[in-house]
Amino acid sequence: VPFSMSNSSLFVFFNEYPVFPLVYLFANSIAFLPIFALLAIVQSAPLQNNCRYIICVWIMSYGAKFTVNVCFAILDLTNTSGYMPVSITKPYLRFHLYQLHVMSTVFCSSLEIALSLERLIAIIDPRRYHISRTAWPCLIALTVSLVRLNLHVIVKIDNENNVFHCIILCNLIDAKIRIFEAGSIAVYACRVRYEKTYGKATLAERYQVLFFQIF
Repeated sequence: VPFSMSNSSLFVFFNEYPVFPLVYLFANSIAFLPIFALLAIVQSAPLQNNCRYIICVWIMSYGAKFTVNVCFAILDLTNTSGYMPVSITKPYLRFHLYQLHVMSTVFCSSLEIALSLERLIAIIDPRRYHISRTAWPCLIALTVSLVRLNLHVIVKIDNENNVFHCIILCNLIDAKIRIFEAGSIAVYACRVRYEKTYGKATLAERYQVLFFQIF
């Protein structure tokens, strides 16, 4: 926090009263309710196992983000210098949480792209894909690759270098753009495929191409 900001009356107020930590703690704790609800829905929905796996891991990665946010709030509540953080590296535990937050964010974005690609593959032959076996080698390889990618990212975050932070921010923005592009293509392709299979395919086949539009 810049020196001028840390001396402002607004900063002093929030530093003396735990407004932000409590709001942050409450909001992120409540966020676990839709996570559990989504996990229950995904388990009961007639999804192909590849899709179910990716969505479940994606949901749990969001759970990891919310868990890190809860840890941030608890750390701020127990901070001896006040309830407002003055640095992302002090205490050092905050810096580790910051690394985990970036890692989970990149992991979520990567899984969203993977889900879009999986749905595009599914609509090529919905019936055959729906009854196919779970592609565990591909799913495990995907998960391991994404974990290694994210570990590489957090290893690079080793200081408060503003240039590197800008690079990380630009990469995250670029990832979100790629997600939007992949998602838009997948939704359009699913809609076209669904219209073509209307009245010509089983419910399970049509659900393969309909689910992504609903989700």
